[in-house]
Order: sequence, then C-alpha cells, then structure tokens
Amino acid sequence: MPRARFVKISSFLLFSALAFLLLGASFAEAAIIDFSPMSASYNVGQTFPVRVRVSSTGEAMNAASGVIIFPEELLEVVSVSKTDSIISLWVQEPSFSNGNGTVNFEGIVLNPGFVGTAGRVITVQFRAKSVGRAVLSFSSAAALANDGKGTNILTNTGTAAITIGVVSEEAATPPSGGELVITSSTHPDQSKWYPAKDVELSWKLPESADALRLLLDKFSRSTPTVSYAEPFDSKRIENVDNGLWYFHLRFREGGTWGSVAHYRLQIDAEKPRFFDIKESPRSDQTDPRVTFVVAAADDVSGTDHYEFKLNSNDAPVETWKDDGSSRYTMKPLPPGKYLLYAKVFDRAGNWLANSVEFEIAGLEAPVITDAPSQVEEKESFSVSGRSKYVSSPVRLVFKDGAETHAVEGRTNARGEFTVHVEGNTIPRGSYKVTAIIVDSRGAESYPSEPVKIGIVQNILFRFGSFAVTFLTLLVPLVALLFALAFLIWYGWHRFTQFRRRLQKEVREAEGSLHKTFDMLREDIREQVKVLERVRTKRQLTAEEERIIKTFKKHLDDAEKYVNKEIKDIEEIKFELK
Repeated sequence: MPRARFVKISSFLLFSALAFLLLGASFAEAAIIDFSPMSASYNVGQTFPVRVRVSSTGEAMNAASGVIIFPEELLEVVSVSKTDSIISLWVQEPSFSNGNGTVNFEGIVLNPGFVGTAGRVITVQFRAKSVGRAVLSFSSAAALANDGKGTNILTNTGTAAITIGVVSEEAATPPSGGELVITSSTHPDQSKWYPAKDVELSWKLPESADALRLLLDKFSRSTPTVSYAEPFDSKRIENVDNGLWYFHLRFREGGTWGSVAHYRLQIDAEKPRFFDIKESPRSDQTDPRVTFVVAAADDVSGTDHYEFKLNSNDAPVETWKDDGSSRYTMKPLPPGKYLLYAKVFDRAGNWLANSVEFEIAGLEAPVITDAPSQVEEKESFSVSGRSKYVSSPVRLVFKDGAETHAVEGRTNARGEFTVHVEGNTIPRGSYKVTAIIVDSRGAESYPSEPVKIGIVQNILFRFGSFAVTFLTLLVPLVALLFALAFLIWYGWHRFTQFRRRLQKEVREAEGSLHKTFDMLREDIREQVKVLERVRTKRQLTAEEERIIKTFKKHLDDAEKYVNKEIKDIEEIKFELK
C-alpha cells in the first residue's frame, strides 16, 4: 500500500474514532423533555391528559423546569397534577394561565437524581374548546445535571399535536314537533359545574312519539342506542361519576327516528385535592403589603377562585381570581399579628380551607411634645411632636371609648410636626390622642404615647345649661314647698274643727252626767225616806234594813265616782282651750 494512502486511511480512522468518542459522550449526557401523547384526536368538550416527561440516560438529572405554551382559543387547562412525579421538591408549584396560554413548572430531584427514560414531571388536564389543530410546545425549558455545577444537559424539547373535531351524528329526519329541547332541574346551566351527582332530566315529546332512545356518555355528539318501546318525558340518573358527560335523546315518530338532542352535564362533587398557602419572603418586615404564594389543584372542574379574610369569622371576605402568577397581595395593613383564613373553590363551588399566620412590624413611634389638656368646643388648637421620619404624613387619632376621629398632618424636613385642628372638627368628649407616622409605602408606625385632651362645651352654653339645670331643680322644689304648706294648713284647719266639736261634746257629756246623777240620787233618797217612815210605824225587817244600808253605800260610791269623772272632764276642757 502506498505510504500516502496509508497516512490518509490512518488519519480518517483516527478522526472517526475521536468523533465517535466525542459524540458518544455528548449523546450520553443528553436530556430530552417532551409530551405524551405526542399526537391525539379529541372532540370539542372532551377533557384529556397530557403528560410532561423527561429522559436522561447518560447522566443523573437533578432539576427540570419549563414553560409550556398552548393555543388558548382551542384548549383550556382544567388542572395540573404532580401525582407520580419524579420531582421531589418544587421550587415553584406548577401553575397555569388560560388567559396567557401557559403552564409553568420548576422542581428538583434529590440525590442521586434521575436517570432513565420517560420520567413523569407533571400531568396537565386539558379541555378541548374549539375545532382545530392545537400544538403544544416549550417556550423555555432546562434539565440540570446532578454534578454540583448545575450544568444544563437539555438537548431537545418535544411538541404535541392535538386534533380537535366533532363526532359525526347519524343522519336523521327532524321531528314534526320541531326541535327537541332537554332541560334539567338539578343542572339547569350546561356551561356550569354542579356538585350534585343525581341528575334530573326532562323533555316534551309530541303525542305521536312511539319510542325513545337514550344514552349517557363522554362524547358531545353521540347517537343514543338504548331503546325504550314506551316513550316517557323525564329521567332520573343517580350517582353519576365526576366529570363531563353528555345526555343524548331521540324519539321515533311514524316509524322514523328524529334528530338527536344533546344535553351537557358537568359534575364535580369532590373538593379540591390540595391547597397550600405561604407568605412570600419579605426583606423588610415593616412592608405593609404582604404577598402570599398559593398552590391548589382540582382534578375535575379545576380551581375557580379564592376567598380571604383576616382574623375572625365576622371579617369581610375578599374574593380573588388567580391571574396565573399564583401570588395574592393584600392591601396595606397597620402593624400587628394576623391570621389569614383562605379558601380555594372549584368551579362547582366545592372548597378547601387553609390558613397562615403573619406579622407586620411598625415603624418607630413618634413623640407628642405639646398638646392642650382642655379646649372649648368650636375652638381651634394644635398638637406638636417629632419623629425620625422626615416629610412624612402624620395622623392624629382621637379616641373616646368606641368613638374615633383622625386629623392628618405632615412632618417637616427635621421630622417635626404641628397638626392644626379646626374648631368643630372633634366633638365634645374626653380623648386619648396618639400620633402615627405613615411612609410612602403606606407602612405605619407604632402609635405614640397617648396624651389626654378634653373637648368641653363653650362657657356661655355651660352657664345657660347651668341656669336651665338650676331652674329645673328650683321649680319642683317651690312646688313641693307650696304643697307642704297647704297640707299643714289643711291639717290644722281640720284639727281646729275637731277640737271645737270635741269641746262641745265634753260639755254636753258633763251636763248629762250631772243631770243623770242628780236624778239617780233623788230617786235613791226617796226610797230611803220611804223605808225610814215605815220604821216609825213598825220595826223593819232585816232585809229592809240591808236595803237601806246598801242604797246609802252605793249612793256614796256613785257620788265619789261621778265627782272623779267630772274632775277628769274639767281637765280635758282645760287642755282643749
């Protein structure tokens, strides 16, 4: 063999060997991210899964990320699932935006990484919206080697082509009664999802209908095959599985089957599969606007919206829809500790709750250096103080029990402030006044130490009020004195009349007593005289002698008693004078 030819052949073999080694090493380290299936056909309204998978056979991979783009006019994402994923730790929870037509994912495979083919990363559940050809692709993607350097070993990304059409339906003759209309009392709106699994359907048939065919399946334009010899106008189907269903109905009239009527049913009786919420890290804890990262998944109807409220069940509820960023930012809040209650709702109204605690630190509190202790109502006054924050808004807060008022001011270039309070701005009351600084972000300081300010009534009004109060007390007092005087006069008048009447009665009693005693005494003496005359003529009997003695004794006793009573009456007469 000539020397020149030998050199050429040797050089070619050496170059080929080097190329083989280099290319072999390159291919050994290659990673691919693609879709499964790469092509498929579905009908409008159908939901179907597309898996994102990664292959890395030459070198262990420990991270994968990507942004999937899809035509939003043809497809919409129902949910994104991490089930059976090779990813162990998610740097960014899988998220999607139907408005932008994107799906995002980024995660890590812990040591020793992933080596193999068709490792599942995520599963995206799509719904076909319109007829056409939808192409799925990656706008960006990466697969990093487990080499401690983060080497991107991705060499290729795949695409998927989804053909969307409609199921052709059997040729039919329209019914004589016009188009057949199906309605549902349990699922009245075909575009909405419902949690009820028992379905009530009804329709109106012409009197000449003599047979029915029904079918419930997953296809929007199927032809019903289950026949009924006797027609009826309603159907109850119990315990229908979650998902998108279609009810199909046609009837026979005069031996001819009419066109098929279809009714869409969307059922989701399950709450969202998971819901996670966490505070996004803040470099400044005084930042009043806190952002939360949410991640949720619902495998049937998809997540719809979120509800948030702070601290208690009585707090107002804020409804929020995710724009695809998975980030919810609250309105500025004052310093304090908070508990955020959150719910994620799917399209059927099922929900899953979670909560997260967070705290907002306050700016350094200002100091009130001068304030009046008391001012009259309608009188203007000023409150002064200082702060470390220059050219910043300052708010004076007047608090009296549950009543609160605020007056705004501003610090100057040295951080000093004097807030002027116009008369009639603050109503009467005894207030504790604090000052709060607000910076350009809306962050607030802790309140200053309070000072007490009393807003009192004007002195003229106070005198008038005193006069009114004095008269209010005086008039009833005078009326009471007049009433008391009248009662005394009336009582004395009645007593005088009683005394006069009593004096008259005493005099009459005294006269009657004298007269009665005199008459009694004369009668007794006459009886005694009679007995004494009898004694001159004959000797009296012992009984008669005893009667004389008794009469004389009783007469003496009666005279003593009467004299005593007359003496008592004389004393009463003296006291009544």
